[in-house]
Amino acid sequence: MRYIISVLIILITFTACNKKEVINYNPGITKAKKEKKIKVIEENNNTNIIDNNMTSIDSNISNDMNISIDDNLSDNNISNIEFSESLNNKVAIVYCSKRIGKYSIKISDVVLAYSASEDNNFSYIFYDMDDESNESVVKVFNSLKKDEINNVMMYLTPGSLDRLYEYKTIDEFNIYLPLISSKLATSIPHNRMIFGAISYENQFNSLIDIANSNIIEIYDEKRKNIKLHYLLENNPKVTSYQLKGKYPNYKHFIRRHRKLRNASVILNLDIIKSSIFISQISANDRLRVSQVLATQSNYSPLSFVLSQQKDRKKLIVASSILYTNKKLDNINKLLGNDIRYDWVNYSTILGLELLKTKKVLLFDNIEVVDNQVQYPSILYKTKKSSFIPFVNK
Repeated sequence: MRYIISVLIILITFTACNKKEVINYNPGITKAKKEKKIKVIEENNNTNIIDNNMTSIDSNISNDMNISIDDNLSDNNISNIEFSESLNNKVAIVYCSKRIGKYSIKISDVVLAYSASEDNNFSYIFYDMDDESNESVVKVFNSLKKDEINNVMMYLTPGSLDRLYEYKTIDEFNIYLPLISSKLATSIPHNRMIFGAISYENQFNSLIDIANSNIIEIYDEKRKNIKLHYLLENNPKVTSYQLKGKYPNYKHFIRRHRKLRNASVILNLDIIKSSIFISQISANDRLRVSQVLATQSNYSPLSFVLSQQKDRKKLIVASSILYTNKKLDNINKLLGNDIRYDWVNYSTILGLELLKTKKVLLFDNIEVVDNQVQYPSILYKTKKSSFIPFVNK
C-alpha cells in the first residue's frame, strides 16, 4: 500500500510541473534504485508527460487482487473498428487540466489502477496541453509522432472537436474520446476514432417509456442541466419548469406548480438539489406524484446519505454503468477511485482496454456501433443503501 501511495504523490507532483518525466515503477526495487528510475528527460514548457510502467503491486495486497477476469463475458461487437497496429506498448493520455479541472487527477488514479491490474506491461504517458486551441492540438500530435505513439485517449471537450479534424494526418492515430458523443461530430474522418460519452438522450427515453401521460421536468440554471434540458425541450410529452436562484424555495415552488400532482417528475438537477426536492415532495401531504425519475447524475451513493428511504420510495434512476470487473473494482477502491458510479472513470477504463486489446471484454453488454460506444440504459430503484433493478409491472 505504501508504494501505491508514493506513486500517487509522485504522479500528482510531476503532473503539475512543466517538465517531461518518465517514471518506471516497480515495488520490488529498493528505495535508492527506485529514485534512480526517476529521470528528467527534457524541459518542455507546453507538455507534461508521465510514463508509468507498473509491473507489480505491494505483496501485502497482491493476493487479494489476483482475481481472474470472468470467463463468461461475450465477445462484444467491435467489428467496425479499424484500429491500426500499435507502434509500441504505449498509450497517450491527452487533456487540458485547465479545462477538465479535478478530473485530471482522477484520470491519473484510474490509469494507475488499470496499469496495476493488467497482465502485460504498457506505458501510459500523460500530455497536459496549455489549452484546446489549434496550436496546442497540433503541438501535442506532433509530440506524439516524435514519441512514436499512435494510441491516444484524448479528453477533448465537445466544443473543441473540430480542431482535432484540422490535423492533416489525424488518420494515423487510434483515438478514443471519453467526453464526446458522435452526435456532436460534424464528420468522422475514419473508423479509428471512437466516441465514448454516455447518452443522456437514451436515458431520458428509457425514463419516458415508463412515465405516465403527465411528465414534468424540473431543471435549474446550471450549464450542464440546461444542456440536458435541451434534449427534452421539444418533446411534446414533457412540460418543463425551471428552479431559479442558488438557493431556491422548494416548498413554494412545489405549491405553485399544481401540475406536479400525479405527475412523473423528471429531476434534471444535481444530487444535492434532487435530494432536497424529493424530501419536499415527500413532506407535502397534499401532493402525490406518480414517480420521480432521474438520469446518471443521480446514480450515486450520496443518494443514501442525502435523503431518507421513505423520500426515495418513488425514485427511479437511469444508469449506463453496468458491469465492472471485480479485480479492477477492488484496485480502484484501494486507490480511492470511483468506477461504479462515475461514468468518466468508467469510460476511461473502457477506452484503455479498447486501445490496448482492441476489444472490450472487461465489460458486459457494450458495443461500438458507427464509431460510438453503445452503453445500455438500465433503470434502478433504491433500497436502504443500494440500487436494485427496476421492474415495470
